[in-house]
Amino acid sequence: MRLLILLLWLLSQPLLAAETREIELSSGESVPLTVFPGKGGDRLLLWLPSEFGLSPRQHATAEALAAQGVTVWLPDLHAAWFLAPGRYSLNGVPPQAIAELLARAAESGRKVFVMAPGRSVGLALRALRRYQQSGRDTAAIRGLIAIGPRLFRRTPQGGEATEFLPVVDASNLPIFILQPRNAGGFWGVREVIERLQAGGAPVFVRVLPRVRDAFNRREDTTHSEEETTRRLPAMVLEAMRQLDPLGGLPARAVPLAGEDAAPEAAKGGSLLRPRSPPEAA
Repeated sequence: MRLLILLLWLLSQPLLAAETREIELSSGESVPLTVFPGKGGDRLLLWLPSEFGLSPRQHATAEALAAQGVTVWLPDLHAAWFLAPGRYSLNGVPPQAIAELLARAAESGRKVFVMAPGRSVGLALRALRRYQQSGRDTAAIRGLIAIGPRLFRRTPQGGEATEFLPVVDASNLPIFILQPRNAGGFWGVREVIERLQAGGAPVFVRVLPRVRDAFNRREDTTHSEEETTRRLPAMVLEAMRQLDPLGGLPARAVPLAGEDAAPEAAKGGSLLRPRSPPEAA
């Protein structure tokens, strides 16, 4: 009965309308931002787009989180850097720019969480590491929620060994992974967790049954994907509850072995190559 009364009360509260802003970065870029204000809460979610851009389907999730007091920022990175959506489009976004967005979010006085899907998880990790190196208040950033992370430096081709982004081994921040079960990345998530933990990252994981990558953004959704999308706000809130007690980002970043790098497009496997035609006799 108490839960029913609480739900009815929440539904009766007027939602604050989404706002459109622009954040000017020190580098000169202007980042368009859709803000869903969370009334009376103390948390802010910086939700990075996927490599394929923002989706209108994200708005319902953002509105549901705002109704629970979580302010949500949706930056349009593709518009800010004039990028065409595509698998490696976010390579054109400097991690330092995302670190600056994090600093602006922290200025709100709220506890800041980052959420990123797919390949944008790598961009988020690289940005969070730069934030750690900036000397700013790391406790203001409470952790990363990664949806179906794709952290390959190069996608393995034809039996090749997996090569991860260098930042995977140099991340020590609290991370909560929401991993779709019917996605290719499911089979490699154990290794991702082990690599992150070896670098000092506390990692939580929740497997999402019967859904594919981009379940909350794609148009050809199944019934299970629609149901999981409706439950996504509750899962995000639970992830925040798990991450928050860990105290935020450590003050010092883990040393990075080698050069920081973005994902690279596959150039064809070394194990599977087309056969050359036989030479003429």
